Amino acid sequence: MKKLALYCLLQLMVATAFGQNYIKRTAEEPVYDVEVIVFGHLLAQPPAETIQQALVFEQEAAATVDIIPADDNWPLIKTPPEKLADEQSQTTADPNTAQKPGDNSDWEIPLNEEPIDYEVLVWYLKSQQLSGPVVNLLDNNPKYKPLLRQIWRQPTTPFKNPLYVKVNSQSTASAVDTFTQDDSINMDMTDFSFSPVAPPDIDDFQVSGQVALSEGRFTHLHIKFNYYRINENNEVLIYGSKQQRQVELNQWQYFDHQQFGILIKVTAIKAEELL
Repeated sequence: MKKLALYCLLQLMVATAFGQNYIKRTAEEPVYDVEVIVFGHLLAQPPAETIQQALVFEQEAAATVDIIPADDNWPLIKTPPEKLADEQSQTTADPNTAQKPGDNSDWEIPLNEEPIDYEVLVWYLKSQQLSGPVVNLLDNNPKYKPLLRQIWRQPTTPFKNPLYVKVNSQSTASAVDTFTQDDSINMDMTDFSFSPVAPPDIDDFQVSGQVALSEGRFTHLHIKFNYYRINENNEVLIYGSKQQRQVELNQWQYFDHQQFGILIKVTAIKAEELL
């Protein structure tokens, strides 16, 4: 029965994570900003028959996070009504008896005070602008080509069942549909020769990825990425990377591949910092 209840809870979490929503956090409890930068290595591409094509990772279960329209009323944090009422009563108190700012002589910590649960906005896209100091450094290096940058806010998800967020170039959705319709892509590709001609909806340097932030005993990042190149024969080449590692907060994590690289930084944001 407990397993069934946990499963239903996880399914509910997945369902609600496809759009922005609020979760409860005390002042000290964090949510997380996840920033992802993907760049390609500017390398000559071989004939398709000389490489093993990577498997295409399905994205059906991954969440899509969107920019909140400017005219929508979604505050980053909402204060509980009882706290607002308490603060208002303090500001309207008798000025002769009210405590002066900076005067802590008579102030005592309430022994039985319950922590306040704020409502913090999560599962929304903060930026997709391909800009910033890291992007500029990559752009100034003749060996690299910055491809995308995406930042969103979320809580951690269960380590054994992490929720992935889609990190795609603009035309990736149609590309994934094209290739997942070909059953051979989902087969064991060992020693399998594959030489497709690039369809019109596949772009050179295209990225189809997903990233998950999970928490168990430690905090982890999980990534699944496909990277598409088109060689001089107009053949599509599919590369892939699937990795997982323990994360260090507020530091760039580098996930390497011979053809492309992924930089991810996870920043903890306490609820009190949003007030």
